[in-house]
Amino acid sequence: MLKGFGFATLACGCRVGFRDGCEGSPVTVVLESKSSACKIQLHVGGMPVYDYREALRPSNRLVLPAEGEYEEDTLVQAKEVLAKALGACIKSRKSIPLPSKGATIVKHAHVIRPPALVDAKVQVYQAMRTAGVGGAELARRLRWHRPQVDRLLNVHHGSRLDQLEAALSVLGKRMSILLVDNAEDT
Repeated sequence: MLKGFGFATLACGCRVGFRDGCEGSPVTVVLESKSSACKIQLHVGGMPVYDYREALRPSNRLVLPAEGEYEEDTLVQAKEVLAKALGACIKSRKSIPLPSKGATIVKHAHVIRPPALVDAKVQVYQAMRTAGVGGAELARRLRWHRPQVDRLLNVHHGSRLDQLEAALSVLGKRMSILLVDNAEDT
């Protein structure tokens, strides 16, 4: 038992007592008597208010890492989330939202760009939308089966570069690869 403590009065006026706890809990706080002015419905006379074992249990809440910790993992996950979001737009035949302008970037924020293959697939999709060409028409122009076009636009499928170039070619476009320094993203 706690030395020197037998009871306490809460701010609401209720009186709590301290009792020996059960195994794993040295003390249990029990509501001895409820104040007539107390409006807290959970305060019921004779019921435990706090069990020390609750404090010993590991938290099930998401604990955010300290600043700088796991930063690379977070950036990789952000790229994956961006790829999934772009894939969802393509799958539901919606327009792809424009990226944020550089002026709106907060200091110390990171620019998240989609993986190169996903970006190429988005470009094919946008060229299709601009030309008013659907998946069936693109398959006809390429002399492919429709599932091949579906896989080409699937951001989770590892399409080959020559397939993307062929699709862009029949849409009157060509692919160009541009290398930029990573420093331009920060």
